[in-house]
Amino acid sequence: MPDAKCNNVTQALFDVLANKDKFPNGSQQLNLVNILCDTQGGRDLMQTYAVNKIPTVVLLKKQLVQDKFVPNVDTFTEQDLTEWIKTIKD
Repeated sequence: MPDAKCNNVTQALFDVLANKDKFPNGSQQLNLVNILCDTQGGRDLMQTYAVNKIPTVVLLKKQLVQDKFVPNVDTFTEQDLTEWIKTIKD
């Protein structure tokens, strides 16, 4: 079940992707899907994409896992996420 720390990561991701000034990759297009893992469908997706810790941000290209961002929820800042997004290549 999502808690306040998990929701902090999700909100930061929404904020960074929605704000041109915060988004570090300029013209690159990223789409966001937020999946809750408390249903059978969500748990199936966790297995499909080998997610074993919540929260995890999974980068997919053509439905294949390219990278994952697994934040330390106790020390997480929006900047951590921004730095990870900067590493994403077209």
